[in-house]
Amino acid sequence: MDDARERVGRLAIYPGTFDPLTNGHVSLIRRGCQIFDNVVVAVAADTPKTPLFSLDERVRMAEEVFAGHPAITVEPFTGLLVDYVERRGANVILRGLRAVSDFEYEFQLALMNRKLKRHIQTVFLMTDYQWLYISSTIIKAAASLGGDIKGLVPENIYRKLREKYGYPYPLGDDIDLGIGGIGGTGAAGSAFGAGLGNGGFLPRGGTSAEGNGCLGPDDEGYGGGTPPMAPTF
Repeated sequence: MDDARERVGRLAIYPGTFDPLTNGHVSLIRRGCQIFDNVVVAVAADTPKTPLFSLDERVRMAEEVFAGHPAITVEPFTGLLVDYVERRGANVILRGLRAVSDFEYEFQLALMNRKLKRHIQTVFLMTDYQWLYISSTIIKAAASLGGDIKGLVPENIYRKLREKYGYPYPLGDDIDLGIGGIGGTGAAGSAFGAGLGNGGFLPRGGTSAEGNGCLGPDDEGYGGGTPPMAPTF
């Protein structure tokens, strides 16, 4: 295999709207870097929904998360995903699968993309249990009502969500949301509360060696994409 084709095979494109980027996304990107030399986080401008964050905001927040990681590039794209992948000199689309409900949607997209560009392949990574229930939609729903989503998104995105919905940052210790406060384990010790509070099994933000709380050596989880993603056809 010549050097040019070998380099192409080592670059993967991870697309999505990332509205917002979650720790599930971050974990999958980190795992992708163990397979590919470089991963491009491609933030889609085209989406069937009205995003909470603008395209510039979504790109900037992701860039902050991956600052200092030369193998990870963040950039926006418009139009057909397969056209962007081809322009970028890649032939691999990286996607995540969280549950059976994701499979049909992702399967259809992968087949349509293959119909459009047969030389572009889709590679799927399975989601770890700790990110199984996370999606950007669920994160926004909880955050919009003042829920403590700390530990489910990178710290800079946690702050932006609190600010966007008009809630104080950081979350005050005296605020009891019933789903796990800072350092707590959730009301009545429920599994749901423990999961959303820092006392649960989810990693804390801002404690890793890299400083973003998502790429530390103790974070072995990996996450799926954030359906619905921007149309790719």
